[in-house]
Amino acid sequence: MNSSALTGAVLAMLCWGSAAIFDKLGMRGVANPVVALVVRLGVATVLAFTYAAVSGAFRDLKTVPGSNLWALAAGAVLASALGQAFYFLAIKHADASRVVPFTASYPAIALVLGVAVLHEPLTLPKVAGTMPVLAGLMLLSGVFGK
Repeated sequence: MNSSALTGAVLAMLCWGSAAIFDKLGMRGVANPVVALVVRLGVATVLAFTYAAVSGAFRDLKTVPGSNLWALAAGAVLASALGQAFYFLAIKHADASRVVPFTASYPAIALVLGVAVLHEPLTLPKVAGTMPVLAGLMLLSGVFGK
């Protein structure tokens, strides 16, 4: 991984890890997890549109092929709408320190789908890196007892 990718990944990790604490705090007294989803997506939408307007990114939108837009829309439904809705449901009913590692194990799903759908190579480093994730899920879920 080059330094730009590593920097981005570390900053994303720090943001997402910290966000979980605010999510848990924000869910206190909130009966419906969809309320949290609306707040998160609303704020994110305003920020994204503001940045796009200021940076000129809206001009680049017309260069994106239609098939790419459909793929990005599908990703938005799965990650931003459904995934976050289920995340807020989970974090309302369990410790952030359990929910976040569990939901953050999505690279294991991406590995399987990347190989099956995108025909990416299945390599030993990918498998070896995924095994601790799966072991961690088993530990967090309580499959080995309390």
